[in-house]
Amino acid sequence: MKLEAWFPTIILVGYLKELENKNHLLSKRAYQIKEELKGEDGLNWRCDTFSSIKVPRDNYYKGDECDEVIDNLIGLIKMHVENYSKSYDADLINYEVICKQFWFNIAEPGNYQEYHQHANNHFSAVYYVDTPDNSGNIIFQSIESLMDNYTIPNHQTFNNSIGAIKSCGYKPEPTKLLIFKSTLLHMVEKNLSDKNRISIAMNFELSLKK
Repeated sequence: MKLEAWFPTIILVGYLKELENKNHLLSKRAYQIKEELKGEDGLNWRCDTFSSIKVPRDNYYKGDECDEVIDNLIGLIKMHVENYSKSYDADLINYEVICKQFWFNIAEPGNYQEYHQHANNHFSAVYYVDTPDNSGNIIFQSIESLMDNYTIPNHQTFNNSIGAIKSCGYKPEPTKLLIFKSTLLHMVEKNLSDKNRISIAMNFELSLKK
């Protein structure tokens, strides 16, 4: 007899250490964009986390050295998304990976993000810029768990049983990169530090080549 695990949740985890000395420029640009919006953001979170998701991508370019950093960041993550997409047997001959959206998130002390998905996209990515201790983990939740209306009694302590795991979390760290399917439910825990957490998010799709 053997156990077979099907329908896995695949998350790419890594670090873009080559950008470690450039994060301060991305942090500066995040605050610059927030100032330009004069206290408003592009998403109606109930949790007050600032998001610049509705800002046109061209508005992130200001004609300085950060422009190159942003382009480099998008290029690096796009490359990793292409490799990640192969886990889903993506057709990279007839389709190409394009970055549809790029935005900053600034979570002040006490801010969090509720569970959500990124509709009308194939893949999403999060890159961490500033990450104080206790500033909130990102949590991913299994879709299967939402349909589990007759739960199996199990031990109260966390274990690694294949069928028992319904969610997982990652601690934010500078230069850490996470890539996942856009349909995967995720949220961000409350920022319990006394400083802001800054991250960059992106959405990608497989677009038919012209």
